Amino acid sequence: MDTKTTVKVLFLSTESNREQTRSAYGHRLDKLRLAIEAQGFESDEFSLRDARIQRPILLHPLNYPAAREKLAQADFIHAGGDAAYVAKMWSPFLSAKIIHDVHGDTFNEARFKWMHQPSLSAMHQMIQSYIANFIEFRKSGKFLVVSRPMQNWLSNRCKGSLDNSALIRNGVDLTVFRPLPSPNHRKFIVGYAGGFVGWQGVDNLVEAVSRTSNRNIELHLIGLQASDRDLASKFKAQLGDRLQLFDRMSQDKLVQTLANADVLAIPRQSHPALRVALPTKFAEYLAIGKPVIVSNVDETADLIHQYDCGLVAEPSIESWSKTLDNAAQLSLREKTEMGSRGRDLAESEFAWDRIGDKYAHWLNRWSA
Repeated sequence: MDTKTTVKVLFLSTESNREQTRSAYGHRLDKLRLAIEAQGFESDEFSLRDARIQRPILLHPLNYPAAREKLAQADFIHAGGDAAYVAKMWSPFLSAKIIHDVHGDTFNEARFKWMHQPSLSAMHQMIQSYIANFIEFRKSGKFLVVSRPMQNWLSNRCKGSLDNSALIRNGVDLTVFRPLPSPNHRKFIVGYAGGFVGWQGVDNLVEAVSRTSNRNIELHLIGLQASDRDLASKFKAQLGDRLQLFDRMSQDKLVQTLANADVLAIPRQSHPALRVALPTKFAEYLAIGKPVIVSNVDETADLIHQYDCGLVAEPSIESWSKTLDNAAQLSLREKTEMGSRGRDLAESEFAWDRIGDKYAHWLNRWSA
């Protein structure tokens, strides 16, 4: 590849530098850095979390003196979330091009939290997100997006951004998330891993399982935290022995636990913030080689239809209950073939090496 080795990308973030506390977005940055370095680019990172001024986020631009040296050496500033707001505030002082990594509709996410759990903190976060978004999107630039609906949303918000936006999905480690032998069991197991509250729709999933006509359907929920205990007790009261709850676990154990399921579920609710997002767990589920059931609220539904690797339910309890009953009627051959097509999709669309190649291509294009 004709790559300029002198091109340097500075990853500006609010992520912790400690591996055990990095978020899913932090791991995305790690994978992208490794991928472009393998293509001959140079990279560095500056974390606003380590800067002197921490809160409020709207004051983060005052940390410019601490970042000045690294900023001056960069050809591109890769920034997402709150860091994108900071980069746009610094833009008059920068010679580097800013790449805005848009991985969600942060304002509508904050608005959802405020509407469902009103508090001064939630209101402050929503107002702060609105101001930051206004700064981030007030003019077009270079953008990374994780879904095609996000690309269209961005083009409506920032004129001319469609030509300068690259589809760089959230990937999956295919060596960790992989098909494993499934034990024989008489139950039809529906697996879910992730958060238990908010738009994740787990409460609707529990209620849907309770309404299925097939009493052989069992639900496995993975990711229980101390703050979820009351909710877990409520779920247990609804489903009794048809529900198994698991605490958060290592990736290896997570893969094995998910591999025990017949199908894997993403029961997200309908909300503006979700229409442009693409949950990371979708790629992880696909890579395990199981049929995936999703709500018809985002691009996952389109991909399920296109690759015939699962089932799609409307975001209602009734539709999910009916879809789960239909899933329980699938033959072993049908489930195996769906899972195999899902694994193929993971390898073609969500493998980190392919995603890194795409990012390197766009960096070369934007460097010209």
